[in-house]
Amino acid sequence: MRRVQLINQSALVTPGQAKDLAVGLTKYSRLVSKAWGLEQFSVSVNPFSADDWKFYIVDQFPDGAPQNALGYHSEQDDGTIVAYISATETMKPYPSPMPDGSTRPSPFGVIIDGVPAYGNVPGTPDLLWPGSLGEVLSHELAEAMVDASVNRLAVDWVNGRAWVMEVGDHADANRFVLTFGIRRVRMICQDFTLPSFYDNHGKAPFSYTGKVSAPFTIDKGAYGQWMPLAGFTTVGIDREDESDPRIRVVPALPTASLMLD
Repeated sequence: MRRVQLINQSALVTPGQAKDLAVGLTKYSRLVSKAWGLEQFSVSVNPFSADDWKFYIVDQFPDGAPQNALGYHSEQDDGTIVAYISATETMKPYPSPMPDGSTRPSPFGVIIDGVPAYGNVPGTPDLLWPGSLGEVLSHELAEAMVDASVNRLAVDWVNGRAWVMEVGDHADANRFVLTFGIRRVRMICQDFTLPSFYDNHGKAPFSYTGKVSAPFTIDKGAYGQWMPLAGFTTVGIDREDESDPRIRVVPALPTASLMLD
């Protein structure tokens, strides 16, 4: 079992909320593991061992963080995975208190009538809901589980492209509500693509929610990166999984980004 320590360094998130987030992320990880045939993961605010993955909830990113990011993960020299998720960016204060008296979004996200709120804040058309803290945590966790080193590619043979397998980015237009614990806590989580998305002949569903439309397709609101295959051969390409020739690790190439707003 792979263990992940959730380390709360934010003044905006209480210790109790951090514990609930860990419970929700563990349940979410079970969905990803089942869909992708991965080992089991467990998330806790308590340390397990020195080789734990570490996910930090912070109010300020370390130096060198990607610009305009809500969260990111990277592989350390010793092979462990470290992620940082911004509480300040995902829990920005409202211009004025909401009808329920809240001044910021919950770390579990804003859920209205059982549906994740996404779009304009009621009464403030110019202010968008950011991705919630739980949503960004789940996004980074799913991507780290499937491709911790961010070097796994899937080949779209029809269009001659090698796609970076960022399972959260490719389903970023969609999210769902996960309910967990004896108190029935609800948290917005990121949709994630399934192996069928990375297969030209894949059959639906292509994501956990079933809302992604087709293999190797960027739907409105999602994004991704691919590398052109034209101009080089398969010489020197190492197959990561001999049983699946679609999934390969290849040398770094110039990338092209796709995003539909």
